[in-house]
Amino acid sequence: MITNIFLPHILLWILTFVTAVLSVFLIWPRRNMVGGWFALGYTLGLLEWTLSGIFEALVIDPQVKVLLAKIEYVGFIVVVPFAFLFVKRYLSTQRLKLTLSIPVFIIPMLTLAMAWSNDVHHLLWSSFEPGNPSLNILIYNHGPWFYVSATYIYILVILSIAQLIKAYFSSQKLFRSQVLAILGAFLFPLISCTTYLFGVVPVEGMDTTALGFAFAGLIITFAIYRLHLLELLPIARQKVFESMRDGVLVLDNKNRIVDLNPAAQKFMLINPREAVGQPVLDFLPKGLAGLFEPNAGNISSYEILARDQKTYINVYTTLINPNSKEKSGKLITLQDITAHKQAEIKLQQSNIQLQKEIQQIEMLQESLRAQAVRDPLTGLYNRRYLEETLEREVSRAWRTQTSVSVMMIDFDNFKEVNDQYSHQVGDLVLQTFGDILKKTSRREDIACRYGGDEFLMILPDIGAMDSLKRGESWRTSIEKLEIATQSGNVKLSVSIGIASFPQSGVTAEELIHAADQAMYAAKKDGKNLVRQASTGQTIAEISESKLADLHPTHGN
Repeated sequence: MITNIFLPHILLWILTFVTAVLSVFLIWPRRNMVGGWFALGYTLGLLEWTLSGIFEALVIDPQVKVLLAKIEYVGFIVVVPFAFLFVKRYLSTQRLKLTLSIPVFIIPMLTLAMAWSNDVHHLLWSSFEPGNPSLNILIYNHGPWFYVSATYIYILVILSIAQLIKAYFSSQKLFRSQVLAILGAFLFPLISCTTYLFGVVPVEGMDTTALGFAFAGLIITFAIYRLHLLELLPIARQKVFESMRDGVLVLDNKNRIVDLNPAAQKFMLINPREAVGQPVLDFLPKGLAGLFEPNAGNISSYEILARDQKTYINVYTTLINPNSKEKSGKLITLQDITAHKQAEIKLQQSNIQLQKEIQQIEMLQESLRAQAVRDPLTGLYNRRYLEETLEREVSRAWRTQTSVSVMMIDFDNFKEVNDQYSHQVGDLVLQTFGDILKKTSRREDIACRYGGDEFLMILPDIGAMDSLKRGESWRTSIEKLEIATQSGNVKLSVSIGIASFPQSGVTAEELIHAADQAMYAAKKDGKNLVRQASTGQTIAEISESKLADLHPTHGN
């Protein structure tokens, strides 16, 4: 039977129940955060306890009251253990092991067993007697196990309070507010339980513990809603947060700094008193604004140069609670990558230096290739290059039925120049003539120093008549040339022999031999002359079989 009288002390149970419901509503979305499951266990235990307490306060039948009191113990015995484990997890860097969590519930489970078997041993409640009839109170006289259970609860509460007091002095402003809130949530039940245990209550038998837990529920709700409890936790801050080499900043859901460690202060060159509560972008480069956009993702990173302009930093941003539907705060990690960056810069510099050395090697190789085919004195091609090139030009002239001429040039009386003026003057003569050939040759002409004072010109696409004109031009240029020396001016002349394909020969060897013979003929005829060698043959007059033997197509 349930009384229809609205009893004043029922308000205490209803108030506690309402705060428990509100706490469950706020904690449920945050249950996967650090300590969230322990906080949820606390509020669910409180919810079950207070709901049963309301019915127990309304029921008149003593036996039903005792039954509901036993049901109350299902929630009552887990409230303080879950609160104790929450504090442990709140102040820990790691998940709590089952070997620590399970033993905490041994005494509470024994207490629950004692409550349900009390009719047999009367260790929890020794007897029951009616209280104030106007308030519908049943007085529970306590047995010895009740004091064992109460002592255990006091031990858990005192240990929790001691840890929170210690954490308070090692935390910064924001976390101190959280710690004070949790301390308040422990102190009010401690006071209400103590007054009930020692009978310091307005009416004998009135359960004042409900009042303490009502205040505890309100404080926890306030801490969750206003102080971001379960969202921002110290996590053994003194040992981890303060001593980290990486800089760490904690932001609220509006990207304002709520905490930062000494490493972050050093990297950013800021005073925490000035930074806390301010937008983080006031202290970071404007280019990082994208990291804090709503669509930036759960994890983002960026590389910056610190304010000291010496330290390179990787900035990582991570959502504190990415699974939450609500806008979450962020954790920013500032990692010093100066050594890595310097190594990278050094590697880049080494690569640049290596590229320069490779270029120098390539230039040297090119120089060596040039030296292999060029005469070091005159800069003209040497005999080795001549032999390779002339074979190619003769083959091309045969394929295209064009001409190519070879011009052998030899200085007259060059030995006398060396004997009279010295070899240095002789070298100067050769260099001067080499320069004349380079300046007056076409791009396709190939000027070579054949040996000693002999030069050979390869003139592609030039026949006998045109090559004769070119030879005469070079002869007269040398004839007019005077080279001044300390011993007087040196006057020179050359004898030139010309051989053209195919009239004078159809192979490189034949052309060189014919040009050489023509040059000796010029010398024999009086020197300072140009002579042309010719067999009188044309390409048409040379048999196809002979040309094919001399210039096979597969070799070109």
